Amino acid sequence: MKKYAIIAASFGTVYKDTCENTIGSIENALRTAFPAAPVFRAFTSRMIVDIVKKKGSFEIDLLSDVIKNLKNDGFTDIFVQPTHIMNGPDYESVKNEALAFQGVSVGIPLLNNQADCTDLALVLKEELADYADCAIVLAGHGADQPYNDIYTQLEDKIGRDNWFVGVLHGEPSVHTILEKVKQTGLKKVCLASLMISFGGHARKNVMGDSEDSWKSIFEKAGFEVICHEKGIGEYKGTSDMIKNHALSTAFVM
Repeated sequence: MKKYAIIAASFGTVYKDTCENTIGSIENALRTAFPAAPVFRAFTSRMIVDIVKKKGSFEIDLLSDVIKNLKNDGFTDIFVQPTHIMNGPDYESVKNEALAFQGVSVGIPLLNNQADCTDLALVLKEELADYADCAIVLAGHGADQPYNDIYTQLEDKIGRDNWFVGVLHGEPSVHTILEKVKQTGLKKVCLASLMISFGGHARKNVMGDSEDSWKSIFEKAGFEVICHEKGIGEYKGTSDMIKNHALSTAFVM
């Protein structure tokens, strides 16, 4: 007899509040989509799991450990839905790790094609509609090329002169975006995260007060900076996109 389970696999965060607001929202959407299959949480970053366990903030395990535990509990068919933004090394690592187990299948990331970029563009424009008088700068994590091309495709789908998508790793960097923002003539910048959780990268590297944060770089250039302190996992539209990906690729019960 088959026994089904779903794992929401996230890179992870050490912040309990943002974990529940972002990853928790996505997991709840998956529960709605698959009422007959329990949904479990897993992180893919060993460093983050070690920090969380050391602090005792909340219970969390690595993806491989969660799969092993579910197998030991008799689950025969396990579907892993990554909450990763894009195809890249982190996503490939998740896929390879999960597919090493028999009876495990893996879903696709949030931005898997042009249609996904269109859908996320609509979500972002709705969520950030209050910042129409700003240059809206979205900060993604990024990876090596050619993976970062998906961010350029997203910016193209947004299709507005005051919206820019940059990344922490690779191009377009904050300095590349800064030069583009200068050309708009706008005086205010809204910084928004393009990462699932409002975690360390968003809080420190993008919106922190260090000299090399994105916030400081724009302020030094003379801009008034507004920080939109949310991960995109908090947006219902993002949860719906990931839920729909799971519905299109998960097992049939």
